[in-house]
Parts: sequence; C-alpha cells; structure tokens
Amino acid sequence: MAIESFKELLEVLDTTNREWPAFLFRKMTSVEVIGSSGEVRRRRHDLQTVTFHELYRTVKTKSEELKQKSSQCVGVCASVSPEWVVDVFSAAIAGKRVVLFDHAMADDLENIVLQTGMDSLYTDYPRIRMQFENLMKNQNVIATRKKMLRDYLDDRLFPDPNAIEESGKLLFFTSGSTRKSKPVVLSQRALLRSAMSGKKMVDCTEKDIVLSMLPLENVFGFVCSLLIPLTQGATVALSRGSRYYSEDPAFFRPSLMPVVPSLLKYLLKEHALNKELRTIVVGAGPCDMKDMEAVWRRGIDVRFGYGLTETAGGIALSGQGEDPFTMQVCPDAKIRIAEDGEIFVKTPAMMDGYFHDSEQTQKKLVNGELATGDIGYLDEQGGLHIRGRKDDVIVLSDGKNVHLTDWEDDLEKILRAKVALISVGGELELVVGASELRRTEIKELVDEYNDRAVDRQIVNVRLHPEPFPMTETGKLQRWKLGEECLEKIGTNGNAS
Repeated sequence: MAIESFKELLEVLDTTNREWPAFLFRKMTSVEVIGSSGEVRRRRHDLQTVTFHELYRTVKTKSEELKQKSSQCVGVCASVSPEWVVDVFSAAIAGKRVVLFDHAMADDLENIVLQTGMDSLYTDYPRIRMQFENLMKNQNVIATRKKMLRDYLDDRLFPDPNAIEESGKLLFFTSGSTRKSKPVVLSQRALLRSAMSGKKMVDCTEKDIVLSMLPLENVFGFVCSLLIPLTQGATVALSRGSRYYSEDPAFFRPSLMPVVPSLLKYLLKEHALNKELRTIVVGAGPCDMKDMEAVWRRGIDVRFGYGLTETAGGIALSGQGEDPFTMQVCPDAKIRIAEDGEIFVKTPAMMDGYFHDSEQTQKKLVNGELATGDIGYLDEQGGLHIRGRKDDVIVLSDGKNVHLTDWEDDLEKILRAKVALISVGGELELVVGASELRRTEIKELVDEYNDRAVDRQIVNVRLHPEPFPMTETGKLQRWKLGEECLEKIGTNGNAS
C-alpha cells in the first residue's frame, strides 16, 4: 500500500522500526577550558540518537497542539536538527501550510511573508525571530498580507481544475538560477511518491546510514537526505553544518551520501570520504567528470541525478557503474522532448503549482505536463542526456542555435578563469572573473577564439573580479549577473 502522508509514514515506522534510530546527531555537551589563562576552549560533541518511536510520539504530540492554534501558515527557518524535522512534520500533519527557507533568504523576510501569507515562524536565529515579530506589528505589512490572502481566497471561490488546496502542504522556493525564486506547492503525497520512486533507483535499506549534509529546505536535500532513508527505515545522520563537513563522514561512517557538485569537490579535497561509504548521489547541478572519476577510484559507486523543485525532485538517475551523464528515467516519470529540445515531464510527484500565481502555473504546467526549461535528448536506449537550460540557448544573427555552456566550457580552459556569456541589447557579451590587469591578454584570446569560426559573435568582454552570483546549490544566476553588469554600466557610464 502506498504511503501518502507523513502521518501514515510515521505510524508505519513506529510499528516496524520502533526502537531503531531514525536520527543520529552530535550535540555539544560540555566546554573544557584549557590553560591557566582560559583562552583556549575545547568543545565536546557527543553522539545522540532519536528512535522512530520517539520521533512518532513527539510529532504526534506537537501536531495535536498545533491543531488548536489559529495560525494557517507556518514558516520554518532553523539549523537542521531533529527539532527541525519535528517542526515540519508536525505543522504539515496539523494541516498548516508550511514554508521552508534558509537564513540567507531571511534578508528578504518581508517579501516571503507577503508572498506566502506566513503568520507564524519557527526559528533558532534570534535576529530572524525579532525581524519577524516586528513585521507582524507593521500595519502596512499586515494590510498587504491580508489583501494578498483575500485575493487568493477570492480566486479559490471560482477554482480552475488546477486550483491549489494548501492544507498540510509544503512550499519550497525554486533555486532562482534563471528567475527570482518562486514558492512551489508540493503535497505530502507528491514528496513521498518522489521518495518511493527514488528508492527504486538507489539501493537503500534499514541497515544504511545516510549522511544529511544538504539544506533540507531544498527539495533535493529534503527528498534524498530525509524522505528516501526514512521511507526505508534507514538512519539519517544529521551533519552539524559546513564547519564540520570534513569531520562528519569519519564520525558517522555513512554508507550513502547525497551531495551537490561543490560539496563533493570539497570532500575530495579534504580527503573526507569514509571507507564505509558505498554510494554517492550527485544532483542539483553539473558535476566535473574528474571528481566522478576520483570517487570511482575509491571504490565508491557514484550516481548523477536530474530533477526539479516542481517535480518534487527526481526525474532520472544514472545506473550503477554506468556513464553518470546517461540517466535512466525514473519508473513513474514520462519524458517528452519538444522540437526545440526542451524536456517536458509528467510525474505523479508533480507540484500543485506556484503559490498564488496561476499565470505562471498555467504557463509551465499544461494538462499535467511540465515545461522544465531544460534542453536535452533521449538516446536509442532511452537514456536521458541534459545539455543545459533553455535560457542558456541563444539564436545568432545567422539563425544558428548556440548552447552557451558549450562555449563557456571552452573559454574557461582558454582563459583559465570563470566565465559567463550574457545577452545585452541582443548582442552576446562575455563576463570574465578576472582583474583589470588581464584585460589585454583576455581580449586577445577572445579575439582568437572568435576568429576560429565565422559563427562566433562575442562582441564585448567585461571583467568581473567579484564572485559570480550563484544559487545555494552552485548554479550560475545568469539573469542576476546580467543585472549586475547593467548596473555597473549605469554607474560608470560604460562597460567595465
């Protein structure tokens, strides 16, 4: 029988895996002062566990308490811990709309409140708590939030076939790699179906320890680091955060670890992969083949996955021991490739839509099929290959389509610097992460690159010594980089 709610999941686990550890985590239990001056401190972190029965009992108690409260939309912005999981599960089971976001997004807290109608917040960040409390006293914010909710409720009085019923559902924000982040509504059923589909592709059992190092407010982290292991009765080891990434694998000794490409690169650099590790699942962005090969040399199976927030995560995953960039479509997903190469997806784990944005929902989701915005193709064996974003494809003056990432890969090797191509006024320009000292050298190399083929039309080079804007999972925010360059033109009167 398919499990379709967090409540059902926890009830099953309380029966089948009652005393088995659901979570392992390290908690600071003492601080030892070393030396007579007392200036050096050594913190002791002891291993703690939460059993499936303890998780079930705590969530059940808290969800019953929440049902008595008037709040309709609960925000969760806190460091990852068993308490974080309890807060999310309890609020969803209590029928609240649950908004997940991280402390970096809290700089835009007022907009999150107005976008989602959030009226209560769980956080362990004092600054964010104070900021939220002040917003809840701000009359302009209160009035705008009430108007947004009235508009939303009015829309629902005459619902279309894709109307969103938000009770007990979760709102995840898109990565913002091509547009500003939008709140995506995902049901518990969709998230659990994604997890069950994923477990058909990756071997995970109750004997496994899965190290959770990814942000759980991101769908990839929530499904792969939390729901897939929980649905299989496996144990989730909760990392203490980025400061301890190099230490936690050796301490928890996981057998399975989901990562993003930048995290994998860091763990390899720090020689932090533990000997018990059997499988690494890489997702949320393109991965360097050299890093993949470095993992294979350690005897670890590495798999590469493709998914979106809108599809509750996984759509395709590479097979064990196979080419990581040839992915097999998940059993419950259906892929269609349009004439222009765009990937369209149907899946039972589909989003309900973008919260309070029927226009964008209807544009992206038609008859249950999602326009992903990604470009790819299916090979003769049905393997899915991703080429990049549709927004990363431009049409040159001669009508030829160009995949910007292909040119960027070439240019990064030639220039030995981070690069990005942007369109300004209909012309293609190159942004290079380098200082003014290299301008002449870079300009000459780009001219040579243009001359090698008549269809290359890079008309300008901009130097951008600051780090490029990236999403939390390491994807280039091309739209934001373009805005930054235009702002510099406005400030300086010319290209930098």
